[in-house]
This record gives sequence, structure tokens and C-alpha cells, in this order.
Amino acid sequence: MALPNLSRNIQRNFNNIQKILIAQFSSEHRIKSKKQEKKIGFESKPDINKINCDYIGPPDKLSNLRPALRPVPADETPIEKELRLKRIEVEQWNQHFWSNHNQNFVKQKQVFIKTNKAGDEDTLGADKMSEFYKSFLDDNWKAHLQYNRDWYKKNFEILLLSYRTKFQPKRWFKISKGALR
Repeated sequence: MALPNLSRNIQRNFNNIQKILIAQFSSEHRIKSKKQEKKIGFESKPDINKINCDYIGPPDKLSNLRPALRPVPADETPIEKELRLKRIEVEQWNQHFWSNHNQNFVKQKQVFIKTNKAGDEDTLGADKMSEFYKSFLDDNWKAHLQYNRDWYKKNFEILLLSYRTKFQPKRWFKISKGALR
């Protein structure tokens, strides 16, 4: 006979929990918490001295690449510093290339649309635009080829520096010293 009372208690507790959850996640609560949230992004860059890991921001408007902030660790070794600076250098090189490339693309696309549109149309059909895309890629294939060669070379350098960083004597000493404790 205790089972009916038990099920009523469970149902009552379930209803109470449900009411609490509804109140907690109501639209009023969400609005209040959104107002209290601090915006995070590159509109408000974090202090490089206060972050302890890489910070990846939203895509750049020109290059469509996500910029990264890289903190300087307090116990950074010369090899780790070289790796961090190389990564920053490659990211800046990449940013510069794609910003210029995308600006050039947009300008040429606008010129193509202006010269090929008929009457009051604001856009061109897919067939006509495919002609532009093909000609743009054909005109820029040497730049893309050189970019890919440089990109692989720079990434290989980063890979070698990462390998050197991973297996440097200081890090092995720290690991073995920590393991002995």
C-alpha cells in the first residue's frame, strides 16, 4: 500500500523540479543573463598578459581568416619563442595574402558584373558568373601555385620547430623531475 503514496511523492517532486527548471530557464532569465554577459571577441581583445592559451577571434572581414593571439609563457624557452614568433609570422603572411587576394577578387567581380549585366539586372546568371570564376582562377593560378609552395614550406618549418620544442632537454628534465616527486 505504500507504493501509491510513493508514486504521488515522486510525481509531486517531479512537478516541483519541473517548475524550478521552467522558472530558471524562462525567457526573463535568459534576457537578464544575456545583459550580464560580457562580450567576447576581437571587438574587445583580451589582455595578452592575462590569457594563458591561444585566443582565436572571429573571421577577418577581408581575409576570412581567424586571427590568433598567442600569449608568452613565463617559462618560455628560446626554441618555444622561435616557434611562437614563426607561427605569428606565418599567420601575418597568410593574412596579407588572402586580404589582397579577396580584395582583388571583389574588384574584378564588380567590374565583370558591370560590363556584362543586361539592363536593370543587379546580378548575372550562374553560367555567366562561372565564366568569371574560371577566368579569375586562370589569371591567378601562378599566384596560387606560389602561395601553396610557400605555405607548405612555412608549415614544414613550423612542424620542425614543434618537434624541436617537444623534445628539448629542458622539457624532458621537467617531466622526469615531476615524475620523481
